[in-house]
Amino acid sequence: MSKEFHLHSGQSIVLYELRPYFTCEGLLEGLPTTEMNQRTIQALMDAPKNRSYNVPPYLIPPIEKPVPFHGEKYSFGTPSALPSITCIARFISHQPTKKGKGDLSGLSVIWFQGEFAFPIEQEIIEQLESMDWDSNAGNKEWCATQIHLRRCPR
Repeated sequence: MSKEFHLHSGQSIVLYELRPYFTCEGLLEGLPTTEMNQRTIQALMDAPKNRSYNVPPYLIPPIEKPVPFHGEKYSFGTPSALPSITCIARFISHQPTKKGKGDLSGLSVIWFQGEFAFPIEQEIIEQLESMDWDSNAGNKEWCATQIHLRRCPR
């Protein structure tokens, strides 16, 4: 199942892949901190699998919430939590961006929300619809090998 979004710019994009998972999945003990959250976000931005179409992923900035700590000072940083679900999505438009050649354009988008997607939270949809696709997405040429899209040889 794919989901189509109509951006304010007039571009239509289709959700081709969605990978939701628990944000603090690997945290075995202790509290999440602002510092840990920044490392988590940076790792997502740097991960090669999230760099589709030769462009960095687009991050919808998360809202961190303070985590209560009843003690003098938490020794590992400032207790703060990201929303509980990390979502990594791959979107495609069947039109290239205005900045280059190609048959289609695509972009990976990362966001955080409170519950597993679907549904995608309304605040996230509003930010998706207002993103500047032409500035962030990358172009590709169409090559089909069975059902997989790949970069065409030159």
